[in-house]
Amino acid sequence: MEENVLKVRQSKKIFIAACIAAAIFECVVIGLTILFAVRLMIGSLVMMKEKSIYIMCMLIGIIFSFVIATIWVYVLMVYNTQIDIYSDSKLVRKRRDKIVFELPYENIISIRQGYELIFFCLKSGIVKTNGKKGPRNFVEHYSASDIMRIRQLIGARN
Repeated sequence: MEENVLKVRQSKKIFIAACIAAAIFECVVIGLTILFAVRLMIGSLVMMKEKSIYIMCMLIGIIFSFVIATIWVYVLMVYNTQIDIYSDSKLVRKRRDKIVFELPYENIISIRQGYELIFFCLKSGIVKTNGKKGPRNFVEHYSASDIMRIRQLIGARN
């Protein structure tokens, strides 16, 4: 008996849109931080209260920029290292060579789809390989052709 194996990654369109949105958001935060720094350097502020507000806004902007940059690096890392493998009986999520979790198709109640999105409602939560219990729903962004093949593969088994 031949086993069908489908290896899929996240949707490139959704990944690119997320990176562009994060870049725009990062530019806005950095731009506002630079604006506050310039206003503070000009010294046209009269009260000490205004100076402290500008300094506080600059610090929050710098911290927020680091948070957004960290999220951006995480999204890039996940896109490059994570792969979902759909076999005849289960879904296996791998990050690099390590298995994150396995989801048997018997656990899936229903499958819904949206624009480059697939949504599984599950009977019980996902159990990760480290023993932690995960959510009862599984959502992932794939290309439309990958979603069609996944639905065919899972539909043939359920």
